[in-house]
Amino acid sequence: MIDLDAVRHAPWNPTPYPWAALPTPLQAGRLDELVDRFPVDGFTHDTSSPNHERRQQTRTLAVRAGGRLLHQDRTLPPVWDGLVEELLSPDYRSAVGAGAGVALDAAGLAIALWRMPTGGFNATHGTSRTKIVSQLIYFSPAWDDGCGGHFEVRTGERGQDVVASIPPRPGSSVMIRATPSSWHAVAPVSGSERRSVSIHYFRPEADLSWFLPQS
Repeated sequence: MIDLDAVRHAPWNPTPYPWAALPTPLQAGRLDELVDRFPVDGFTHDTSSPNHERRQQTRTLAVRAGGRLLHQDRTLPPVWDGLVEELLSPDYRSAVGAGAGVALDAAGLAIALWRMPTGGFNATHGTSRTKIVSQLIYFSPAWDDGCGGHFEVRTGERGQDVVASIPPRPGSSVMIRATPSSWHAVAPVSGSERRSVSIHYFRPEADLSWFLPQS
């Protein structure tokens, strides 16, 4: 389902911090089914904090830490269950690490779905001190520039300058390496619904309990 070579050989940009944009990391013929079967239930609102404004919804699919699988959503459509299994695999972790130029063998991992309806956004923010690499893969039914929702690579003292603006076209992907200046944002969505899966790799000491679904 995933083209590991596309991930392993993604064209990384070195400035203003390491980031990459892929046309798609998916093998031909699987995107339409993933888009059509994108889960739309079981989401919770991801609310703003004092230092980070956002309007979106999330659903955790899997969490791995300390070499143990702490959570895996077992209620997904078969095609999505298969995708999560591949994202959890050592082969995928190796491909991401090779592409990003970092060691991920002992990294924690959190995989989640995101929905951002019209009016949704994610204000400029940096990355967690315990994060290593983040990836987003987009699964919106259709997208054009008029829909907004672009992923913005930013720079400046507080990320005030936009360096690249990447539309969340179906199947496309963005990857970033965590640095003290990995500023990024999601522009407001003005049409359709922005849908994505996030894959986050963390340092072994990271506390990932906040990703776990609340009972």
